[in-house]
Order: sequence, then C-alpha cells, then structure tokens
Amino acid sequence: MVGKTEYGGLSETYRFLAEACLYQGKMIEALEAARAALREGIATETQEFIGAAWRVLGQVAARFPALAAIEDAQTRDAEGCFKESLRIFTEFGMEAERARTLREWAGYEEERGQPLRAEVMNKEEREIFERLGMQFEVERMKD
Repeated sequence: MVGKTEYGGLSETYRFLAEACLYQGKMIEALEAARAALREGIATETQEFIGAAWRVLGQVAARFPALAAIEDAQTRDAEGCFKESLRIFTEFGMEAERARTLREWAGYEEERGQPLRAEVMNKEEREIFERLGMQFEVERMKD
C-alpha cells in the first residue's frame, strides 16, 4: 500500500490509465481511473499528482459532462476541474504542469466554441514552455 511517506506512483499509474481509456472512448473506465488517481494523490499528499488528477478529470468531464460528479460529494464540470488543477500548479510553482493544464483547457474551450479564450490560454502555455526552454512542447503546439 502506498502511504503518505511513500512515492505516489500509483496515482500517476491511474492517471495514465484514465488518459488511455479516455482516448479509447471508455468513459466510465476513464472516470473510475481518474477518481482513483485523485484519491491516491490525496492519500500521499502529493500536489503534483492531485493537480494532474484534476486535469484528467477535466478531460473526462469535457468529453462526457454527465460523468463529472466527484466522489467527495462535489460536482464539478470540466472548467471546475481545470480550474482546480491550475490553482494547484500555480500555488506550488509547477509551471510545466500548469502549461499542460492550460493546453487541455484551451482545447476544451476551442471545442465549445470559445476560440478567444482558447487563444489566451494557448499564448500563456507557449510563453511558459518557451521560458522553461521546453522546445519539444513548443514544437508540439505547432502540430
């Protein structure tokens, strides 16, 4: 079992599983794995994993809004999940992860017909990646 003093790799494993399920269109499984990622992140008190779990929950909610309910009696839509992810990464100075959340959130905004909002987020994402010297991520934005 992963305890508070141990590495929270189980949270990351669940997050990766959630992303894989999401891209396969397995929404229920993606939600279950994302919830597990959040639970494990909270259990280990690892902010990076908690923020990443909120991001993947946002991705699930963006594709299937009816699944957005979170187990702790909170109900959050995609925007709420992305906001929480962004808040955590901003508060703890995790700039690369913050930019990745902006990327996913911008994609959601684009899909729901908010191109100006998406453009602002993409601009901020690019600035962060450039400042951090993450050229691969900058190049990825061009695709």
